[in-house]
Amino acid sequence: MNNLRRIFLHRYDNRDYREQQRAFVIIILYFVLAVLMLLNALVIAVVRERGFADMSVLAILAVEFVLLGALLLTIKGHASVAAHFILAPLTLILWGIIFMLTRTKDILIAADTIVYMIPLIIIAMLISGKRSVVIYTFLQIAGLVAYSLVNEKLGFLTHDQAIDFIADCTVSFIMVGVCCVSALAMNERSHRILEGSLEDSRKQGEHITSMLAATGDASSKVAGATDVLVSTTHSFSNNAQTQAATVEEVTASGESV
Repeated sequence: MNNLRRIFLHRYDNRDYREQQRAFVIIILYFVLAVLMLLNALVIAVVRERGFADMSVLAILAVEFVLLGALLLTIKGHASVAAHFILAPLTLILWGIIFMLTRTKDILIAADTIVYMIPLIIIAMLISGKRSVVIYTFLQIAGLVAYSLVNEKLGFLTHDQAIDFIADCTVSFIMVGVCCVSALAMNERSHRILEGSLEDSRKQGEHITSMLAATGDASSKVAGATDVLVSTTHSFSNNAQTQAATVEEVTASGESV
């Protein structure tokens, strides 16, 4: 992991920790999704014998190029742009596939592709923010409503089926979106608390440093005063000795007289 960070994320060394993490998630998503999508394309083209010219295979290849573009943007230091470069095209491509499959395949084959919208909302949480989660959640709901109304108009769904399908999927999308927003909110609160604790620790460290500096100054002054006191003591001692010698001389003179 450290080698991966050093190779792809060296432009984020001096940036906010959360931005570093989002860039790292985009890198991981690229490798995971690129491999999974490629395997899916091979299954459709070879195992299911639909060929590489099949619309689903072409759409997957388009997604591969989108992911590659997001990877390059992330490496260049534009993780925020890369996040939307992943989310917006993937949303449009997936809904395009769903609407096209409705006209060419069984409706169930098209409808089960909607399950990919939930991972997209979760990806929005991982690589972007709360606003993006809300926006892409409502985009999925709008696509769902349009899809259901089109199928009702085409006769693939009855009115009751369309309403029930919209209600069930909307509840699922909203639940996922609310969970993602709540998780981001808790993460932001934890980050603020941690930053506050670090700031308090920094201030306490500065206060301790200033106290140590003041103590050092006081110690220096005490040492200076001690030197002066010692010097004064020596001076007094010398004066006392001189006076004693003088007294002895006077005494001696008196005795001589």
